[in-house]
Amino acid sequence: MKNFLICTIAIVVAAVGLAARLADARPPLRITTWNLEHMMSEQAYERWRDFCGSPQINWDEKKARRAGKPADITFCNVHNGLNWPSQRYQEALPLQTPEHYAIKVAALKKRAQKLDSDIFALQEVSDRDAMARVFAETDYKLFFAGPTDGSMGVGFAVRNKLAAAARTRAVDDLAICGPEDRRVKDDPGSCRQGSYRSRPGLELKIVYNNRPLFLLNVHLKSSCRKSPLDAPEKSAPARVHEACATLRDQVVVLERWLDERVGKDEDFVIVGDFNRDLALELRSRMPARLDGGDPATPIYPDTPIGSMFKELSDNEPPGAWLVFEWPDIAGPKKRTCRRPDGSTYTVRSCHRGIDHFLITKDLLSRLADGPKRLEAWGADYGDEGYCAAHARPSDHCPLTIELAL
Repeated sequence: MKNFLICTIAIVVAAVGLAARLADARPPLRITTWNLEHMMSEQAYERWRDFCGSPQINWDEKKARRAGKPADITFCNVHNGLNWPSQRYQEALPLQTPEHYAIKVAALKKRAQKLDSDIFALQEVSDRDAMARVFAETDYKLFFAGPTDGSMGVGFAVRNKLAAAARTRAVDDLAICGPEDRRVKDDPGSCRQGSYRSRPGLELKIVYNNRPLFLLNVHLKSSCRKSPLDAPEKSAPARVHEACATLRDQVVVLERWLDERVGKDEDFVIVGDFNRDLALELRSRMPARLDGGDPATPIYPDTPIGSMFKELSDNEPPGAWLVFEWPDIAGPKKRTCRRPDGSTYTVRSCHRGIDHFLITKDLLSRLADGPKRLEAWGADYGDEGYCAAHARPSDHCPLTIELAL
């Protein structure tokens, strides 16, 4: 009897120990950032097609603007399949019919199912219904934030088991206008009626392993990919100077948001389409401040900012040290296409170097030990995603990280 009791106790202790180890061996949190390239709901697509495809417009963006195109209709030339910006050759099948657009949607849906991520941070979606065309609401809860003019916004698709306690908040301070459209010169939010605004961000708060985690999904201003924010080349087009000025002001908003998280000892990841090559900033040794100033000091309207990453990662407040993950994309940077006459040309597969994950060093230090504490990867769409005969799912490839929290 005594031996039986000893064996029973040993089994119970072993079972408790196994349960504890299994509890510690939780699956990693999988997060994907994905710009879906003007992903529209059926209703938004029909309005876009009817207006842009009308005989008087014929998919011409300049004609559309002269005709008073409504603000909530995206650019008429976005899905013409031509290369950007020269528009000289066919990169992909035009998506100007519902049948062709359905191919794009089906490819996105198939890739989403294959990725099977816990959280998708999405950019360039028209509304929540557009997201629902790709992500089944039986599996994911969908959150959306868009500009006030109704153009493309950002969203999260959160696996239902994580979404019960999830909360979101639009970060409207990122939706700013350029200096030429402001009522007050130094206030980027004082936009004149009807002026262009950049896109808002979307903050997501979840609880994972009993600890809050914040994610900020951004789609920052384009056309300032590599210039110092306050000193683009003088020979650059006016749109580059305007874009860099807008992006510079968005950096101020980002720093304010992350400083608040650090000050409250909250874990966070900033994720999305930054439209900025952060690796190039580091390779070129671009300084945080062009005057040699300390990025830990306050930013004023005349503070000359160079590097986005170094300005954000300044350890002020203490703990505001960041690392960025830039997952490699499997597949060639360019793919070869063949014309009917047998000649060939190349097309790019995906934008590279502008979609990122920014993570605090403190969060990384608390990831579980092991070779898979942090993994990152991406992949293009294969041969069926490119060239004139194929519908391209997106000009961005999905990028994914796994955090062993």
